[in-house]
Amino acid sequence: MRTQKRDPSQRAFFKGYQVGFQGHPDNKCPHNDNTEQGHEWINGWQEGHGDYLRGYSIATAQERIASL
Repeated sequence: MRTQKRDPSQRAFFKGYQVGFQGHPDNKCPHNDNTEQGHEWINGWQEGHGDYLRGYSIATAQERIASL
């Protein structure tokens, strides 16, 4: 059975979340700012960075990602 890949925008959001949660700056965005993936990556980074600043544990962050 073939597995379905996630939507590229959704993948960009999750990658941005991971970078933000690790405390890295948002200038590490690998996408062009004017693309949908770029916007989603920044949105994910903002969510992840907010969780990083709130002091969430990795387990809590993983639960939040699973619920999104």
